[in-house]
Amino acid sequence: MEDTAFIAVVAEIKARADIIDVVSQYVALRPAGGERFKACCPFHDEKTPSFNVSRDKGFYKCFGCGKSGDVFKFVQEMDNVGFGEALKILAERTGVELPRNKDLTPEQKTQYEERDRLLKICAAATAWFRDQFAGNKGLPARDYARTRGLSPATL
Repeated sequence: MEDTAFIAVVAEIKARADIIDVVSQYVALRPAGGERFKACCPFHDEKTPSFNVSRDKGFYKCFGCGKSGDVFKFVQEMDNVGFGEALKILAERTGVELPRNKDLTPEQKTQYEERDRLLKICAAATAWFRDQFAGNKGLPARDYARTRGLSPATL
């Protein structure tokens, strides 16, 4: 895909992906006046809301932990994915079709297939380690993490 076409697709997705709608799929937002909304931050434990989302500016900011960004960065942080995967997720949610480059060389096709295979392996390994940590065998690791001061949400 050409750079200008890629930039146009990213801009279209960003224009269609209402940050309030996207964030509210993960966090219970409350109106805070105008086009602003507040919630307790999904990135750290807190009792009073310091997480702000602005519809008209198209970004979020937590005044507690300092995390901020646009709709793409939010999906990356919440789903623990890279920009490309966040782009795919938001393209699907907004109904924007991502163009495919049909003029890939055989080497490029092999590289993309290898990358996809490695990403699937990493996802499987992540799921396995998560299951191990959450299961009975993970009790010593969870106890150790608690002694290090990690919150239940982080665990």
